[in-house]
Amino acid sequence: MKTKEVKAMDDKSPVLDVQEAKAVFAFGYLILYVKGDKSTPCHNIDIERSLLTVEPPTFIVTQTLPAGTICTQVVTPFEFSKSFFIGVFRDSIKIVDSQETKEILVKQFK
Repeated sequence: MKTKEVKAMDDKSPVLDVQEAKAVFAFGYLILYVKGDKSTPCHNIDIERSLLTVEPPTFIVTQTLPAGTICTQVVTPFEFSKSFFIGVFRDSIKIVDSQETKEILVKQFK
């Protein structure tokens, strides 16, 4: 009988699909909100800033499975938000998931 290998906590992969993304800039911070599907209900979601210093800034939506977790593979909806200090306002940013790179317009809070 074959068993599926469980990923370690530091193994990250892009989420299945980001269906909705919003970005708001306020006081030097960019607040990102994403909504979509992840591989299992046990996966943790995170947003990381790309190490590439290109404009517009790029953010990768990742999922990780905690080490030792055994979980039924059922595509599960998620909602997640995170803030980043970016200093100055940008008109748009890019979000990366396993399907594509999406350009998102940034709303500025005044």
